[in-house]
Amino acid sequence: MPSPLLNIIQSFYPNRIFGYIDLTAAGLNQKALSTALRVLVLRKKIVRIMKGRYMIASASTQPNNPAEIVRAICLFRNKICGYETGPSVWEKWNLIPKEENKNIFYVAINNMRPAQTHQGITIRFKKARLDPAQFNIVTLQLLDAIEAFNAIAETSHNSIVEKIIQLISEQNETFHQQLANYVLAYRPATRALTGALLQHAGIVANLSLIRTSLNFNSIYKLNISLQALPEAKSWNIAPQQAD
Repeated sequence: MPSPLLNIIQSFYPNRIFGYIDLTAAGLNQKALSTALRVLVLRKKIVRIMKGRYMIASASTQPNNPAEIVRAICLFRNKICGYETGPSVWEKWNLIPKEENKNIFYVAINNMRPAQTHQGITIRFKKARLDPAQFNIVTLQLLDAIEAFNAIAETSHNSIVEKIIQLISEQNETFHQQLANYVLAYRPATRALTGALLQHAGIVANLSLIRTSLNFNSIYKLNISLQALPEAKSWNIAPQQAD
C-alpha cells in the first residue's frame, strides 16, 4: 500500500519538480522526510534532480524538462529568488528565432553562483538588477531584453523596435510606470533606449524621471536606425544602422 508521502507525490502533475515545502502534509520532520525521500529514490519511485528537488520516476518522465528545472531554481522554500531571462524569453516574445533542442537557459538572481547542469539542462546565472522577490518579473524581463538590444538585433529576423513597442503598448499604466522606475537600476544606455521607446509609444508621463537620470554629454551607440526609432536622436543614441 502506498505511503501517505508517496500518495502526495503521485498527486503532482506529470514532470513536476517538487521539494520539501511541497510535502508538509505528510507530517514528517525534515530528517524523516529526507530519509523517506532517499528510500523512494533507491526504490526508483522518484529521481533526484538537484539538491532538495525531485521528480516522479516513470516511463513518461522526460529526461529534459527545462521549464520545471528553471521554475525549481527560481523558487527557494516557495519564495521567488530568481527569474528566467535571456534568449529563452526573447524567443517566446518572437524577438529572435526559436532554437530547437535548447539546453542552455539563463536565470537572474541576487547572489551570483556558478553555472549548474541538471538532467542535461545547463542553467547560467546573471546578476539581477533588482530583487526578483520584490519587483514585477515581466517588467524586469523586458528591461533585460532592452539592455541586450544589440545582441538581439544581431540574430533577429524581425523588427525589434516594432516588437518591443508592441510589448510595451499591450501593458497597462502600472507596467509603464514600473518601466520608468525600474530602468533607473540599469545602465545609462538602457535608460536612454527605454526613454526613446516609451516616447515612440506615446507613453510620456514618466519620461522626465528617466531624462534627469542621464548625462546628456554621453553618447549611446546602439544597433538601431532613426527610421525605426526617430526619437533615438533626442536621447543621445547614436544609430549604428544605415537608414
